[in-house]
Amino acid sequence: MCDKCPDLRKAVKSGIVLYALIFTFASALMFYVPPAMLEYASLVLVAALVFIVAKHYFREHKVGSPVCEGLCLGVVFAAVMFVLDVPIMVYGFASEIGWSYFMSTSQYIGYGLTIVIPVLAAKIACGRKAAPRRRRR
Repeated sequence: MCDKCPDLRKAVKSGIVLYALIFTFASALMFYVPPAMLEYASLVLVAALVFIVAKHYFREHKVGSPVCEGLCLGVVFAAVMFVLDVPIMVYGFASEIGWSYFMSTSQYIGYGLTIVIPVLAAKIACGRKAAPRRRRR
């Protein structure tokens, strides 16, 4: 297990900022993207914003184990997003479908991206590449 998980207070604050950004930009997407493409555009948006917020978090945070710390941060992000999704979406904007809001594939993919993408951001922040480069001769 990871000996040093992210600073919980800072991670939760970053998760709240992430949720606000996703909510704002996803709401704007509804006006500019055709309904058939909305789920895909939302997933691209989620991936980009999670990466940006995680990279910003790790810019000011010393990374020891990028996989472990990235996963810890991703789990915190997903937990914050779930806690905020319940009152805002389940009982608010999507109250007509209730808990079925979480039954779409795009929700599962979005939460999965939220957990996995911070690992990539942590690897970039600590200077490690995702795949080792081959030497040129």
